[in-house]
This record gives sequence, C-alpha cells and structure tokens, in this order.
Amino acid sequence: MIREKQEFNGTFPSVLTEACGFPVTFTVSGTLTNLKFPHRAVGPQEIRISNAVMIFKAGDKTVRFQNVGAEVDRVEPDGTTITIKAGHHPPVLDEVTGVQKVNTETGAIIFESHKVSDPQRICQQLRPG
Repeated sequence: MIREKQEFNGTFPSVLTEACGFPVTFTVSGTLTNLKFPHRAVGPQEIRISNAVMIFKAGDKTVRFQNVGAEVDRVEPDGTTITIKAGHHPPVLDEVTGVQKVNTETGAIIFESHKVSDPQRICQQLRPG
C-alpha cells in the first residue's frame, strides 16, 4: 500500500460567478489522503479520503460547506472497474450525499442514494441586497 497525504488551501474566482450573475469567490482548505494498492488485480485500487471546508463569498455574505467523503476505485471479479463515492461531496455541479456507484468505463451510474445539484440555491443565499 502507498499512502500520500496532502494539505491544501486557496481562494479562487468561483464557477458560480457565471451562474449567479455577480462575482463569487471560492475558498477551500483541508486534506486529501490517497491510499493506492498497485499490486491488487481485484478489489480496491485507490481510495481518496477528503476533508475540506469550502466557503463561497459574495460581498459580505458567505455560504459554508463541509466536504467529508471517500472515493474508491475498484476492479470487480468480472474485470469491470467502478468508482464508489460515499459521504458529502462538493455542492457545485455534482453534489452527492450518501453513496454513488459509477461504471468508469461507460460512465453509467449503477447506484445513487441521493444527489442534489442546484447552484441557484447558493446564488440566492449570496445575492446582494
């Protein structure tokens, strides 16, 4: 097993600027831990564990999210490769709360317990005025 841990932080223009129609910044800080299993033919190949605080800001208004979750890339006994997401993942463009299982070869969603993707909800909370 190979273990790598990274800390990260930064502030960037947000992809929400276009969706909201006003400037939005995005600040993120946290850790990402990667566990790799390069000598396994079947089973988990890589596990990514994230823990991050994400803050969207417009003017003096902020919206804060906690991202805690894991992604597992694995090979099934029949050779199919899948990615499993579990936890609470980022709220912009592809939020997943719960579990999502995707066939990485076809992109087909095999299982999804809950998914929410509504950037407008964040824009409403950040709207000036």
